[in-house]
Amino acid sequence: MNIPILTNPAKGIDLSTYQEVGKYSNVEFAIIKSSEGGRGTPVKDSKFESHYAFYKSKGIPVGAYHYLHGTDEATIRAAADWVYENCYKNKQFELPVWLDVEVQGNPEYTVANKEQTTRVSIAFLNQMASHNMYVGIYSSEGEYNSVLVPSEFASFDKWIAKWSTTPPT
Repeated sequence: MNIPILTNPAKGIDLSTYQEVGKYSNVEFAIIKSSEGGRGTPVKDSKFESHYAFYKSKGIPVGAYHYLHGTDEATIRAAADWVYENCYKNKQFELPVWLDVEVQGNPEYTVANKEQTTRVSIAFLNQMASHNMYVGIYSSEGEYNSVLVPSEFASFDKWIAKWSTTPPT
């Protein structure tokens, strides 16, 4: 994968069904929610395909993310296969596909401890990587440090969200 050179900081957007397609075109990259789930069959984001087509048509580098639900490794590996087959297969991504871990306050997701959340997350990432996808972990700074074991993600790229009303310097 040839990762595009972006400015620092780069101006990008995280998109899902909640954003209007084509509204945000003055960006350097787009990361698009593809799906969510992991307890049974995941659900494809209703605007994934249209967001993907729009940004690809504009030549804007694209990545994607799957929003994690799930608590056991076998089920989450099956979910990764479903996401690959139904969302990523036959698509070209210039940026990684991410696993979005947002556990706190999510009633769909309860695990015994951060070690289990880490094992489930790594199972998803490894399964997706088995499909030759460039993968990484996406989480807020607080959750990355409180619901995951950060040292276990040394071999993965990280997208750590840090929200602020002040632009980064």
